[in-house]
Amino acid sequence: MRAGYGVGGCQLGVARRHPGLRRVVPELDMPLPVWVVMHEDLHSTPRCRAVFDALVEGLTAYVATQDAPTDPQDRG
Repeated sequence: MRAGYGVGGCQLGVARRHPGLRRVVPELDMPLPVWVVMHEDLHSTPRCRAVFDALVEGLTAYVATQDAPTDPQDRG
């Protein structure tokens, strides 16, 4: 999208980081769920668990900041 190859979709919070992107259908509200998963055999591996926990913490903080638009026009 940023390279100018057409229309694409992404989370508004990600798009807000790139001022050149514009919402083409602002009335469309389509939630994009995020899942953090790992194979059950890796659950008890300390380094895998550390990465998993860090991802969950970071994504949880990110999602918490997405409730209110930062741009009055919500241009995404």
